[in-house]
Amino acid sequence: MLNLNNYLGKELKIVQNSIWKSEFHLLDEQNVIGKLYSVKIWKNLYNCEFDNKTIEFYKKNIFGQEVFIKEKNKSLPFASFESNFFFTSGELKLDRGRKLLIKIGTFKNNASLYDSDKLLILINCKLSFKEKCIVTIENKSEFFENYPWLPFFIFYLTNTSKNTGVTFS
Repeated sequence: MLNLNNYLGKELKIVQNSIWKSEFHLLDEQNVIGKLYSVKIWKNLYNCEFDNKTIEFYKKNIFGQEVFIKEKNKSLPFASFESNFFFTSGELKLDRGRKLLIKIGTFKNNASLYDSDKLLILINCKLSFKEKCIVTIENKSEFFENYPWLPFFIFYLTNTSKNTGVTFS
C-alpha cells in the first residue's frame, strides 16, 4: 500500500497530461503514483486511483458545500469535508472521529493540511494551461499510512473551486 511517509521532504508533482481531459497524475520524479480524473461532466464526481484501489470524491448536490469520500462500489462514505462560507478553510472528518484542517490560499493556488497545529502537506500550484502543482510532505503522520488519497483530495478542492469563486461546483 502507498505510504506517503516514504516521500518526506521530496517534491511530488501533480500534472495534467492533456488540457482536453480532466485527468491528473501524481508523480515521483517520472513514476506515476496515482491519478485523479473527473467522471461526471459537472465535476461533482472524481475518482482517485492508486495501488489498484479507487476512491470517489463526490457532492450529493451540485450547489452543496459538503464533499463526501467513499470507496468505489460501496454505498456509505467514510469521510466528509465541509468548508466555511468563503472557502478559505474546512474540516475533513474521517472515520473514528478523527479530524484534519485544510486551509486554502486566497487565490486558490495553494493549500495546506494540518493535524492540530502540525503542518502535514503543502501544495503550491502554478498557473499554466497544463495544471502543475508541487506537493511537499512536511511531517510524518499515521494518516499517510491509512489515507494515501489526501494529496489528491486537497488538489481536488483547489481545482474545482477555481472555476466558480466562492463555492465549488
